[in-house]
Amino acid sequence: MRPAAASFAWWRTSSALPNPSEMEATLLSGGILSYAVVPLMAEGELIGFPNLGSDTTGGFSREHCGIALELGDVLAVAIDQSLTEAQLRRHLEESQRRLSELTSQT
Repeated sequence: MRPAAASFAWWRTSSALPNPSEMEATLLSGGILSYAVVPLMAEGELIGFPNLGSDTTGGFSREHCGIALELGDVLAVAIDQSLTEAQLRRHLEESQRRLSELTSQT
């Protein structure tokens, strides 16, 4: 499975923001001056979005964004495969349970 192309969303925060949101104020109070969000896409669906923080203003370069997107693609594939495996395991267990019920009735 190849994840759908994702775009990299990032925002820069700093103490100079005129009206920081509650989240930005929380980040600032924790020393986070820049943050980035990497969308995790699998089969066209958003399955998560890890957040990255930096203690410097403008802490993410184009190279950082590219690396984060590549890692996000790998992570999305791993999560999707894990979810698929868990679903297959549940189906197998249910099939085994049904088979056991059928054979015990005879």
